[in-house]
Amino acid sequence: MLQSKANFPGEEKLIKELIEKLSDIQDARLRLGTDVADRLGQIRTLIIKAEDARLNDLEELPQYYRELDGLNKELMNGYNVRLMNYNEGLETVKNINTIIQRASRLRVIFCEFSALIYMVL
Repeated sequence: MLQSKANFPGEEKLIKELIEKLSDIQDARLRLGTDVADRLGQIRTLIIKAEDARLNDLEELPQYYRELDGLNKELMNGYNVRLMNYNEGLETVKNINTIIQRASRLRVIFCEFSALIYMVL
């Protein structure tokens, strides 16, 4: 039976880089998730303080709402960063999948070719 080996160092290097990139993206996703949790805790605290200020000291109320507005903008920016992170991760996974599909096609073609040669012999 005929045996052969294929070696594609460029593809190997590319898939290693893509897997490392995907790992970095997943780490960033986890950090962004904890950042959102921290911000939500701050928002809960500010809402309670704003409600207390509404009942007891109306002069402090605008300060708390400005802080809430700032946190809301930070959350929206964080969402946009997470969305870009997600899209980048999705694109990276698609690229990895493309490389895997190419490699599997090569294997299928090789198997069909081997079977054809075996029949001829």
